[in-house]
Amino acid sequence: MAPAALGQGDPSRAGVADGRTSADRGLEEQISANDAQQAQLESETLGKIKLPVNTKKTEVLVKHIRESIHKDASNATNVMRTWISEAETKRTS
Repeated sequence: MAPAALGQGDPSRAGVADGRTSADRGLEEQISANDAQQAQLESETLGKIKLPVNTKKTEVLVKHIRESIHKDASNATNVMRTWISEAETKRTS
């Protein structure tokens, strides 16, 4: 009673190539298509966003904020928490 060779019509391996069934390949193709569609939607959305012109004042302000965050991260965290909580209270009111 020797087991049948895989290539000799094993019914449990029907439709399997390289360890993947046609259903597996179909799911992988669907996931790839969904990822591509998501990337396209994200690029379209980013294209619609109009950012202000980057000025010297903006660059100086960004540099100052980055330095402040590196010096005292907990203070910056508290500021962000305050902004978020204020936005939530305004939205629910």
